[in-house]
Amino acid sequence: MDNFETIRRAGFRELKFQPPFVWWMNWKIRMCFRFDAVEDATAKWLTKTLKEKVPPGEFVFYYPPGVTRRSDTCDALLETLRIFEHRSDMRTVE
Repeated sequence: MDNFETIRRAGFRELKFQPPFVWWMNWKIRMCFRFDAVEDATAKWLTKTLKEKVPPGEFVFYYPPGVTRRSDTCDALLETLRIFEHRSDMRTVE
């Protein structure tokens, strides 16, 4: 199974926000992956990460290595989706 099938089965949905970027988001577990982060993650790391609990009040955004993480993009995405009660926590995939 590839990484995209793994996140689909974990309840993630594709979200096109501020093209050219595509995000994979799961509101229930409060995680979001940039498309290229899903591509760059190892299957083992991704499976382990999807089981982690996100701290209350946070929404985690995963970026690929070497890409500038942008809090303004994450905050705008949360605002667009009317998720006002969470702050963005940006992380890099492994």
